[in-house]
Amino acid sequence: MMRTALSGAILLLALAACGQHPSAPSHHSTPALWLAEDADSQIYLLGTVHQLPDNMDWASGKVGAVISDAEHLIVEIAPDDADTAPQILAKLANDGAPPPLLQRVPPKLRPTLAQLIRDTGVPPDQLDHMDTWAATMMLSNALNRASGMSASHGVEATLEDRFGNRSIKALETAEAQLSLFDAMQETTQRALLAKLVAEAPDSKSKIAELVRLWSAGDADGLAAYLDHEMADTPEIKALLMTNRNHAWAKRIGSDLNLPGKSLVAVGAGHLVGAESLPDQLKLQGFRVARIQ
Repeated sequence: MMRTALSGAILLLALAACGQHPSAPSHHSTPALWLAEDADSQIYLLGTVHQLPDNMDWASGKVGAVISDAEHLIVEIAPDDADTAPQILAKLANDGAPPPLLQRVPPKLRPTLAQLIRDTGVPPDQLDHMDTWAATMMLSNALNRASGMSASHGVEATLEDRFGNRSIKALETAEAQLSLFDAMQETTQRALLAKLVAEAPDSKSKIAELVRLWSAGDADGLAAYLDHEMADTPEIKALLMTNRNHAWAKRIGSDLNLPGKSLVAVGAGHLVGAESLPDQLKLQGFRVARIQ
């Protein structure tokens, strides 16, 4: 399941995707890492960024040791399921006859949106026929690409490659994830589109700041960043983050509580701030500690 205020939040929350192998890294990162334990299992929690530049070395050191030792990888959606996301998006994103996209933002933002569409190269006719959430996602992903970000360099793609034939489980499906966006009220969808357009000129600096916080393992800084970015859309934070944290913790504490060592890799926003996934696992009875 997108980088401005919306771009930053959805960079952490949007769909994971598979792609080419990342090229040789050159920037060493120490993303935050937690360990949740009970009587017979060790569950490591790694915050991910679904799209990254190609020069990030985050999978070495302590994180690299966990990747090598873990018997199970638990991600938001399974690799095979992620491959179906474009078809699911096409089905969900074209279920009405919306007005042209330019008419779905305030008049003062229409010139900026028109320029954004030209700059990103997304066909205007394609956007006009999409639901607002899907058009926003398309434009946001185009901004990511323009900033040198790619899902093929993201954490999930690397982990899935490194795990090879080991067990890979999923917390939800691609359709369930995209349906969260499809269920948003149109007023909320248009507010997110307007926010994306208004902040598009600053998108590169916002993406860079988000990646810097994640790369440095600055959980408090990342929480503050996301709180600020989503302050005017609390319903989105509840829908995309808090509610899912509660549901995921229950699954990790039940059918996904596998014996041995597991690595849970989900969008980094889920692991920081109030009602985070680590906090929810504590409520499930796990002993939880940050180890990096």
